[in-house]
Amino acid sequence: MTREEFLSILEKRLKALPKEEIENAIAYYTEYLSEAGKENEQEALSKLAPPKQIASKLIAEFAISDKPHSKPVSLSTIIWAVLAAPIAIPIAVTVLVLLLSIVLLLFTFSLVGVVFAFCGFLLTLTSIPVFITSFSTGLFVLGSSLIYISLGSLLAWSLHKLTKLTVAWIIQIISKLILRRSAK
Repeated sequence: MTREEFLSILEKRLKALPKEEIENAIAYYTEYLSEAGKENEQEALSKLAPPKQIASKLIAEFAISDKPHSKPVSLSTIIWAVLAAPIAIPIAVTVLVLLLSIVLLLFTFSLVGVVFAFCGFLLTLTSIPVFITSFSTGLFVLGSSLIYISLGSLLAWSLHKLTKLTVAWIIQIISKLILRRSAK
């Protein structure tokens, strides 16, 4: 690897850092290789870690340093934020309300399943006196009640699981958005 290739790869890998930090790192390694001289340049390059490893180390050191990590906000960004707020805030509230209503709808349907199963249980209790008057009608009522219980239980269980998955999915999306926003 030549000096130019080393510095080029290092600069590309350091894109996550502020421009000043990149310039400082490139200047340091350029000076290091210049001090080695043309005749010892390859030996100096072989003593160094690969540019990818150096870049990772520099980015990690910058992340834990006390230096300010964010760039100052420009006036145009502030103006755009103020102008976009009347549109962005209602859209965000609408999306949140829509997601909440989906979760509540799923939860309500799972409660319907519980009520369905409870009604099946009550129907089972009422089938006992019906057995006394008519065996075939009592059998029909008992079968219907068992269908109510099984369908209600299945509906409640599946919608409960679906509600939990939906809530986890919504939390995951929101956390990704927050992390992406904080990374910028």
